[in-house]
Amino acid sequence: MHFRPDPQALRGFQTRERQEEGVARIEDDDYLQFLRANGFDHVYDPMGQRSEMYYIPQPSQLPARLHATQWVADRSLAFLRERDKSQPFFLFTSFLHPHPPFSPPTPWNKLYRAPMMPMPKEPRDCESLHTHINRHQNRYKFRDNGIDYNLLRCIKAYYYACISFIDFQVGRLLAELESSGELDNTLIVYTSDHGEFLGDYRCFGKRSMLDAAARVPLMVRYPERFAVGHVCDTPISLVDLLPTVASAAGVDADAYRSDGMDLAALAAHPPEERTVFSQFQNGALAQYMAVDERFKYVYSSSDRREFLFHRLEDPDETRSRAGVPFCHGKVAEMRQRLWARLRADGFDRPFDGEAWRLYPQPQWPADPDAGLLIQDHPWSAAHLHVEGYSE
Repeated sequence: MHFRPDPQALRGFQTRERQEEGVARIEDDDYLQFLRANGFDHVYDPMGQRSEMYYIPQPSQLPARLHATQWVADRSLAFLRERDKSQPFFLFTSFLHPHPPFSPPTPWNKLYRAPMMPMPKEPRDCESLHTHINRHQNRYKFRDNGIDYNLLRCIKAYYYACISFIDFQVGRLLAELESSGELDNTLIVYTSDHGEFLGDYRCFGKRSMLDAAARVPLMVRYPERFAVGHVCDTPISLVDLLPTVASAAGVDADAYRSDGMDLAALAAHPPEERTVFSQFQNGALAQYMAVDERFKYVYSSSDRREFLFHRLEDPDETRSRAGVPFCHGKVAEMRQRLWARLRADGFDRPFDGEAWRLYPQPQWPADPDAGLLIQDHPWSAAHLHVEGYSE
């Protein structure tokens, strides 16, 4: 959940069981305690080795029955079976995978094979679409010293394996709901917080407004309010989840001043036009996005640069049209929509009058080893010393 400043806070939940990416103390993580209780206290990187191995696909050091993905599903199943059946429930089942490092357990790591994977998407002049954050991510994740396409295909195979292992766990949860007679009486939302470049555009990571990173799956099942098999092309946002869940529970979402829309109402009566927005960071590192059904507008503060993509004519986002003279009107229109949204929220920091505020442009060191990611678990440091070898 990455709750800050108190990672242990309930934040409105009645109970929480925790399995995080990196914790300072084993006592603060239920999953780490579970591993130690099962005799796996020798595994210091239960979600895969990070740092130098961050984008090196690796079989898990744990069997499938003890893998974090299965543990999350096991604990969710326990909740469904042990809960007070006389009360409604809200269950947030959050899988860390397919976040890197990609470390599925055996035999899932052999489910997809590298030579069968497609090559990454590399539009001509794709470096022209890079922003500072792309260059930053490529560097600190050890991926800016050349492209190995066999490695990229292996990365994708392991990424897909992580997803399939999650899908298997979701199937277990659906089967439990069905066997208990609650499947059709439960609003089910399947989504994610971000995508992953996997070498597309010669980039890695997230924190980008290109579809590879910003566009996520969102599937909903609730027969009472959603037509079976219906696909909606209207742009939607994770902000829409709050009013969707509230409306299904019979709660007035307007009481929460949500900027989102009930997805059931939106799917049944799609608006003629809708724009959704996204923001990453503030100040010099900020990126902003406005998307409607036809266009995507992006502004990167660190590059002082605008991008415009035609989502129907160029769905793969191979070329920005922001610099084309006869697209300047559409750039200005999308920019104004974004500014109106930010100002409606009382957020004036990005502006200098009627222009984007210009921040100092961050520089990336020429030293190819500057800023590389070192991300070992704090609690494991005491176990990493090798007598007579470690300095």
